[in-house]
Amino acid sequence: MTNYNIELMVMVPIIILLAIVDYNMQKFTSNKVFYGVNIPEKYRNFEELKHIDKSYKRGIIISTAAVLIIQIGLSLYADFTLNENLYLAAVTVPIILTVVLYYFIYYSSYKKVLIFKEEHLSTINPELKSERTQILDVDFMHERDKLVKKYSLIYIIPILLVVASSAYAFINYDKIPEMMPTHFNFQGIADGFTVKTKASFFAQIGMQVVVMVLVYFGSVYSLKARIKIDKNDSKSDIANTIKYLNHLASESFFMLFAMALLFSSISFGLVNQEVNQILVILSTVLLLASIVPLIYTSSKLKKGNYSDVSYTVDDDDKYWVLGCFYYNPNDPSSFVQKRFGIGWTVNLGSSKGKLMVACILLMLIITLYVSFKFAA
Repeated sequence: MTNYNIELMVMVPIIILLAIVDYNMQKFTSNKVFYGVNIPEKYRNFEELKHIDKSYKRGIIISTAAVLIIQIGLSLYADFTLNENLYLAAVTVPIILTVVLYYFIYYSSYKKVLIFKEEHLSTINPELKSERTQILDVDFMHERDKLVKKYSLIYIIPILLVVASSAYAFINYDKIPEMMPTHFNFQGIADGFTVKTKASFFAQIGMQVVVMVLVYFGSVYSLKARIKIDKNDSKSDIANTIKYLNHLASESFFMLFAMALLFSSISFGLVNQEVNQILVILSTVLLLASIVPLIYTSSKLKKGNYSDVSYTVDDDDKYWVLGCFYYNPNDPSSFVQKRFGIGWTVNLGSSKGKLMVACILLMLIITLYVSFKFAA
């Protein structure tokens, strides 16, 4: 099986999965939010909003078709020319292009809904203010704190696995050839190299540890994030919320473990010049398999199909920059539920949120620097 066939088997399903999720993203969003704007549910029947919804979905379909054509073209051309750089481009470019296109399609819809809200402000704002009911349950907070403490320890196990494999590569540093592998194809054979230096070595294994630590904190703070509660049946909803938080915690561990297997195989590959193909395929499959239950559980915690959930400070439009970036210095939460879709996002106004974003940016800068300085 050629790299071309393997790439298509892996990348095409990923792009299609992203398309399905983004196409249905509004369904995963709270009924009080329409394309990133806080609007009462009854306004959905207005023709202007129906048109915006159809336009967004049409944009997702068209952009996905274009990305799939680019994916197939890049993979086919890379296989024809046997150009390893093109193989790498065929894996990264379509995903980056997908994310960028989807965001611009969303932002266009977000701006249109904002204009609609401005036009109907006199009637919408009084309705939103009348719905501001907050719910605070001490027992729920206690149960969630116990869950967070438990998984804060369990999540360390995959990180230790990555640290151990990195230590193995460090101990066997002298066995690594002067042209050190930086990338392995789907068959487990090294196809990208850089000059071996202490800096390039530590940058590569250090990046793995940093990514694991960032995902660790992201997983922990997702469990801590504020959750909306159904005002009509709070006790039953709190019990269900605890159940889904337990699911989320175990699924996040599953994802961390898959990442640890993948990173560990790469560390061993630095020394052995190739990685175990079965281990790479297994870890990739496990990683992809963890995405579906995470999406499902996140949608349940989002309470997207509830029309009467409790008010939280992140409901206010003024704290959302460009419809997706949450900035509220007065909110102590490091993570909040996303405005549009499922999952969580960082509070850029909190000190911990700023630190996490700074770490991600620093990691990207170091990666680019090492790539250009030591590439050969």
